[in-house]
Amino acid sequence: MLNPTSPVKPHLSIVSLCWRCQKNTKVIVHAIAILLRVLRLLNEHCGKEYSVHLCDEWFHSTVVPGDTVSVIGEFSDQGKCTVDHDSNLVIVHPELLISGTRVASSFHCPRRSVLDERLKSNEYSTSALMGTLLHQVFQAGLLEDVPSRQFLEQHAKEVLLNNLESLYACGASERSTHSILIEAIPKMLNWYKSFMKGSKSTNVDFGHTEGRKTVEVTEMMDIEEMAWAPRYGLKGIIDASVISRVNSCGGGSYDKVMPLEFKTGKSTSGQSAMEHSAQVILYTLLMSERYLNTDIDMGLLYYLHTDQTLGIKVKRSDLIGLMMRRNELASEILKASFSQSFPAMLQSPSSCTGCRHLTSCTIYHKVHGGNTATSGLGDLFDNLVNHLSVAHHNFLKHWDRLIDLEARTSQVKKKEILLPLHYNSGSKSSAPSFYVLDMKNEHSVDSSGKSKRYIYNFVREKMQPEAAGHSEPQAESLDFNLKSGDCVVLSTQSGRIAVANGSIRDISRSHITVSLSRRLRLPGSSSLLEQGDLQRELWRIDKDEFSSSFATMRFNLVQLFSQKPQNTKLRKLVVDLEAPRFDSGGLFSQDPALSYIQSLTSLNNDQQRSLHKILAAKDYALILGMPGTGKTYTMVHAVKSLLMRGESILLTSYTNSAIDNLLMK
Repeated sequence: MLNPTSPVKPHLSIVSLCWRCQKNTKVIVHAIAILLRVLRLLNEHCGKEYSVHLCDEWFHSTVVPGDTVSVIGEFSDQGKCTVDHDSNLVIVHPELLISGTRVASSFHCPRRSVLDERLKSNEYSTSALMGTLLHQVFQAGLLEDVPSRQFLEQHAKEVLLNNLESLYACGASERSTHSILIEAIPKMLNWYKSFMKGSKSTNVDFGHTEGRKTVEVTEMMDIEEMAWAPRYGLKGIIDASVISRVNSCGGGSYDKVMPLEFKTGKSTSGQSAMEHSAQVILYTLLMSERYLNTDIDMGLLYYLHTDQTLGIKVKRSDLIGLMMRRNELASEILKASFSQSFPAMLQSPSSCTGCRHLTSCTIYHKVHGGNTATSGLGDLFDNLVNHLSVAHHNFLKHWDRLIDLEARTSQVKKKEILLPLHYNSGSKSSAPSFYVLDMKNEHSVDSSGKSKRYIYNFVREKMQPEAAGHSEPQAESLDFNLKSGDCVVLSTQSGRIAVANGSIRDISRSHITVSLSRRLRLPGSSSLLEQGDLQRELWRIDKDEFSSSFATMRFNLVQLFSQKPQNTKLRKLVVDLEAPRFDSGGLFSQDPALSYIQSLTSLNNDQQRSLHKILAAKDYALILGMPGTGKTYTMVHAVKSLLMRGESILLTSYTNSAIDNLLMK
């Protein structure tokens, strides 16, 4: 049906679309009118035009001229492809990679999914953290040949120690958290005993069509596997990628690559169960592209709470519904980024009251012209937004738009990673460079930090590995957009996108040293052949432009307008431009900070006055100066003087280099 191993087709732009009604000639007694939606597409790289006929469910696709689409299917010699109930797929805005979890959860409330994409909270959730810790314990057992209770209990202690800061941030008790982890271990052990290599195999229900099958996990390929699938416009992190031996009740066995999804929550039925099944189906697509394997159409879903494992079999009807929902969500996300317009509110007090985005959702609704009636929340809506003024509305809309403009520039760079390599050429600065793994120094392990890091050295294609040892100044680097500390994505010339992600540890004209959180491996590569496979590949290293930082900016911006007491004061200062307060009378001669400043003979009068202003500030102080006038030097002494008072100091800047410069001085 779908062939991930074929070369990645370029994304096509919609030039125009029209509707047609054609007669179904197959029906003899009655002629049935079939609605067609015809997309006229243009390949902007070669100028060739194509046409796509959308039939059946696909007729209702949300597409407009100017949209970018990816067509998964074969075109005729005349450049025509039909997408219907039985064959082929259309992906709208494939350059926008949406997580499988987000697509699956968007059926209930599309507005919440758009807000999930645009806003990233830095607040901690106890339930989410608990799920993460349980995942880590379960996954550790998956990597063991024969996981024991003693091993899992010891690992639970290690997991707890590694996450003490997160526990503190969400107010969770170390003792109660440890108890929850220990209580879950018997169920985990039961799962290992039932499904892992050496077990008797366990019956799993794959639904009405497939029936029950016995399943044994024979190989654990990876855990927490990051997967990008530009063909499908999807991304995700798969709990576990496994090879399972499946025996059907009618006889015969076969090995299948499949995702294993692990759920720790108590919701195991209804809407939640549908979302979980949808998530597994989308993960089969991710694995199909990552492993270049057309035969991944099954998955396992394990519920810890009920100790139940379900089999998920991909059906085309389900796949069509999910991909159409993914396309609609992509259009809604892009619409929000261009016009700050969101899907309608759910208008369900029972659902909205417990939503994590309740405050942000209602603020956006009010700012963009919504009212109590259109919110459907009555007094709850009024209580959350009645404190906002027109000036607040305008401020939020203005800065929200500016963040979107900056994020859009970043996304243009990220699209280059997703394009087929022969389409991603042009200027010398944008043409990708390729590297090979240094055979002399394949990799090393750095255990000095909080977590283990794997260090890999790459040298330029056709460059002798011996040259990698001669370090050159970073300024002479031939990689125009990369520097030490940058987050990067590793892909291969053979078409594997986002094989791994990490950060640049060192870079010169001759080499790039990359630090990864896990061992580098090619998906599906045998462990015996792994090193040779890695060294035979040509590697592409791209800067990873984080969209999450913009989501954090938006979240902080929206939270400025919430009703929290500390935000009221901030709004008065930042939005309403209330004058900051200074208390010069509070500076006493015995103040150690003042004495320190007076002892600095190297400061000029403006710098002295600036430091006095900082010490007297009750709200904030601004220092304005042309380049080279000594602002950084002044800030160095401001930090030192405040430390003498015993103050806690947080240094922030738009760029990391500005902080580095201040710390070095």
